[in-house]
Amino acid sequence: MRRVVALALVVLAGCPADDQSQPDAPGSAGVAVAWISDPAVVPGRVEDGFDLTAAAFHLRNLRVVGDAGSGDPRTTAPLVELGWSSEGRPGTIVFPDAPPGLYSRMLWTIDRGAGAYAYELHGTAQTGTGREPYAILDADPIAIDLDYQIVAEAGAQTTIVTRVDFDDVLDVVDFDAAPLIGGVRTITAGDPQLAVIRVEVRKAFGVHPSDQP
Repeated sequence: MRRVVALALVVLAGCPADDQSQPDAPGSAGVAVAWISDPAVVPGRVEDGFDLTAAAFHLRNLRVVGDAGSGDPRTTAPLVELGWSSEGRPGTIVFPDAPPGLYSRMLWTIDRGAGAYAYELHGTAQTGTGREPYAILDADPIAIDLDYQIVAEAGAQTTIVTRVDFDDVLDVVDFDAAPLIGGVRTITAGDPQLAVIRVEVRKAFGVHPSDQP
């Protein structure tokens, strides 16, 4: 999910030939947010006991926070849809007008908005009765706040790679305890496991130095 550098050439009529005007300093070519996941490929095996076939997150007010402050409209995306499945993975979010400087936070809320759920996870898991499909469907919002230190240089697009660790989320789930609804082990509103899963979802997102280009 590149950089566009705009150069302005100004011709001043009537200026002496020996006038040495200083060129404008190069501006920012923007900031981009790219997404990776663990497992790296979805659908994919997470652990021996379960896999992940699809994941979807609905993000509201994603803000890449730099020196200009958290309310800068140049680094804000009101709605972002993140999806991993056999049909594809999330594209890069580009803020072409983001100014150069230090970027240290990224914030958003996982929020269902007009949809049925804030996020969904689907796959299969090994239970006491065999390999069964599962679904985790959560409608409650979750606030995400990431800290990091990345400098965006003027004249070049800076990519902030954000990782989602699905393995940590699914590792806390007791699929045998999930109710069987329509042949699917389903965890949704009212299920006591959701409280623990939400904690792991909040921790699953991160900007790690080892992932950066």
